[in-house]
Amino acid sequence: MFGHKNIFAAFLSKKRPNKEIEELYNTYRELFFVFAKKHYSIDDSVIKDIYQESFIALCENIRNKLLTPDNLKVSFKTYLFSIGKNKLNNYIRDNHPPMEIPNESNQIYDEQSIDEKEIQEIVRKEVFNLGEPCNRVLMLFYFKRKSMSEIALTMGYKNEQVAKNKRLSCMEQLKKIINKKYKKEDLI
Repeated sequence: MFGHKNIFAAFLSKKRPNKEIEELYNTYRELFFVFAKKHYSIDDSVIKDIYQESFIALCENIRNKLLTPDNLKVSFKTYLFSIGKNKLNNYIRDNHPPMEIPNESNQIYDEQSIDEKEIQEIVRKEVFNLGEPCNRVLMLFYFKRKSMSEIALTMGYKNEQVAKNKRLSCMEQLKKIINKKYKKEDLI
């Protein structure tokens, strides 16, 4: 849709306002809203602000030569949405209280058998006992509220999907350990 070289030239041009940049902004704005509404429970005004911040970050990256035609390996849309997704995840993380224990762990125990503080302590203890990389992945996601892209970067994984798959397999491992250990002791 947009030629990379023309867009880079438009961003670096001194002429204001620039029709190509305005067209790029308007084209992806509605698509970003659809994406954000589908994947996040956030007010429209927040989505609007995050889109504007993301577009400004794209502009600054080009003007500061952090993003050039040579190192842009994806479309402008993909690049812009990656920035936006990170900002959306940061907004969620910063504006929602952290969970005490993973949601999936709620299915591990019978609520009537032990109280919630004991369960939190059991889960916390078993997460630490899992060993690398599972304990680190689960701690980053559930306790530090990091996004899958941040976890992939921290852990050196190829992409978000690899991090997500690792988190899911670690949760299954955690469930098995807790069920095996604590059912024997009639704690759950």
